[in-house]
Amino acid sequence: MNKTISSLAFLKANWDRFGQDYLENFVPFIVTLINRKKYKAIDIPSIRRDFEKEFGLSIPYHPMISILNRTKKRGYIAKTGQDIFVPDNQKVIEDDFGGITKIV
Repeated sequence: MNKTISSLAFLKANWDRFGQDYLENFVPFIVTLINRKKYKAIDIPSIRRDFEKEFGLSIPYHPMISILNRTKKRGYIAKTGQDIFVPDNQKVIEDDFGGITKIV
């Protein structure tokens, strides 16, 4: 429950601070998760499960695809196949949001 509350607080703070659309607020979470889990490849069911364990938020399948596509647009991951993504580990490390999401 504490992870959920912290995650929601972080989402609200991002929204207030940056005023970006809702999906954009999840990109730091995905980047942090990629950095913590050291994924070689990302499939939707695995990242959904890990996201919920790590941040206490359950993201349905299709919204997670939208979030990953936004993360891809920002250059953190590349799509290699049907719903399979590969992280750009250098960019993930350079732009690590871990310091921001330590509360989560």
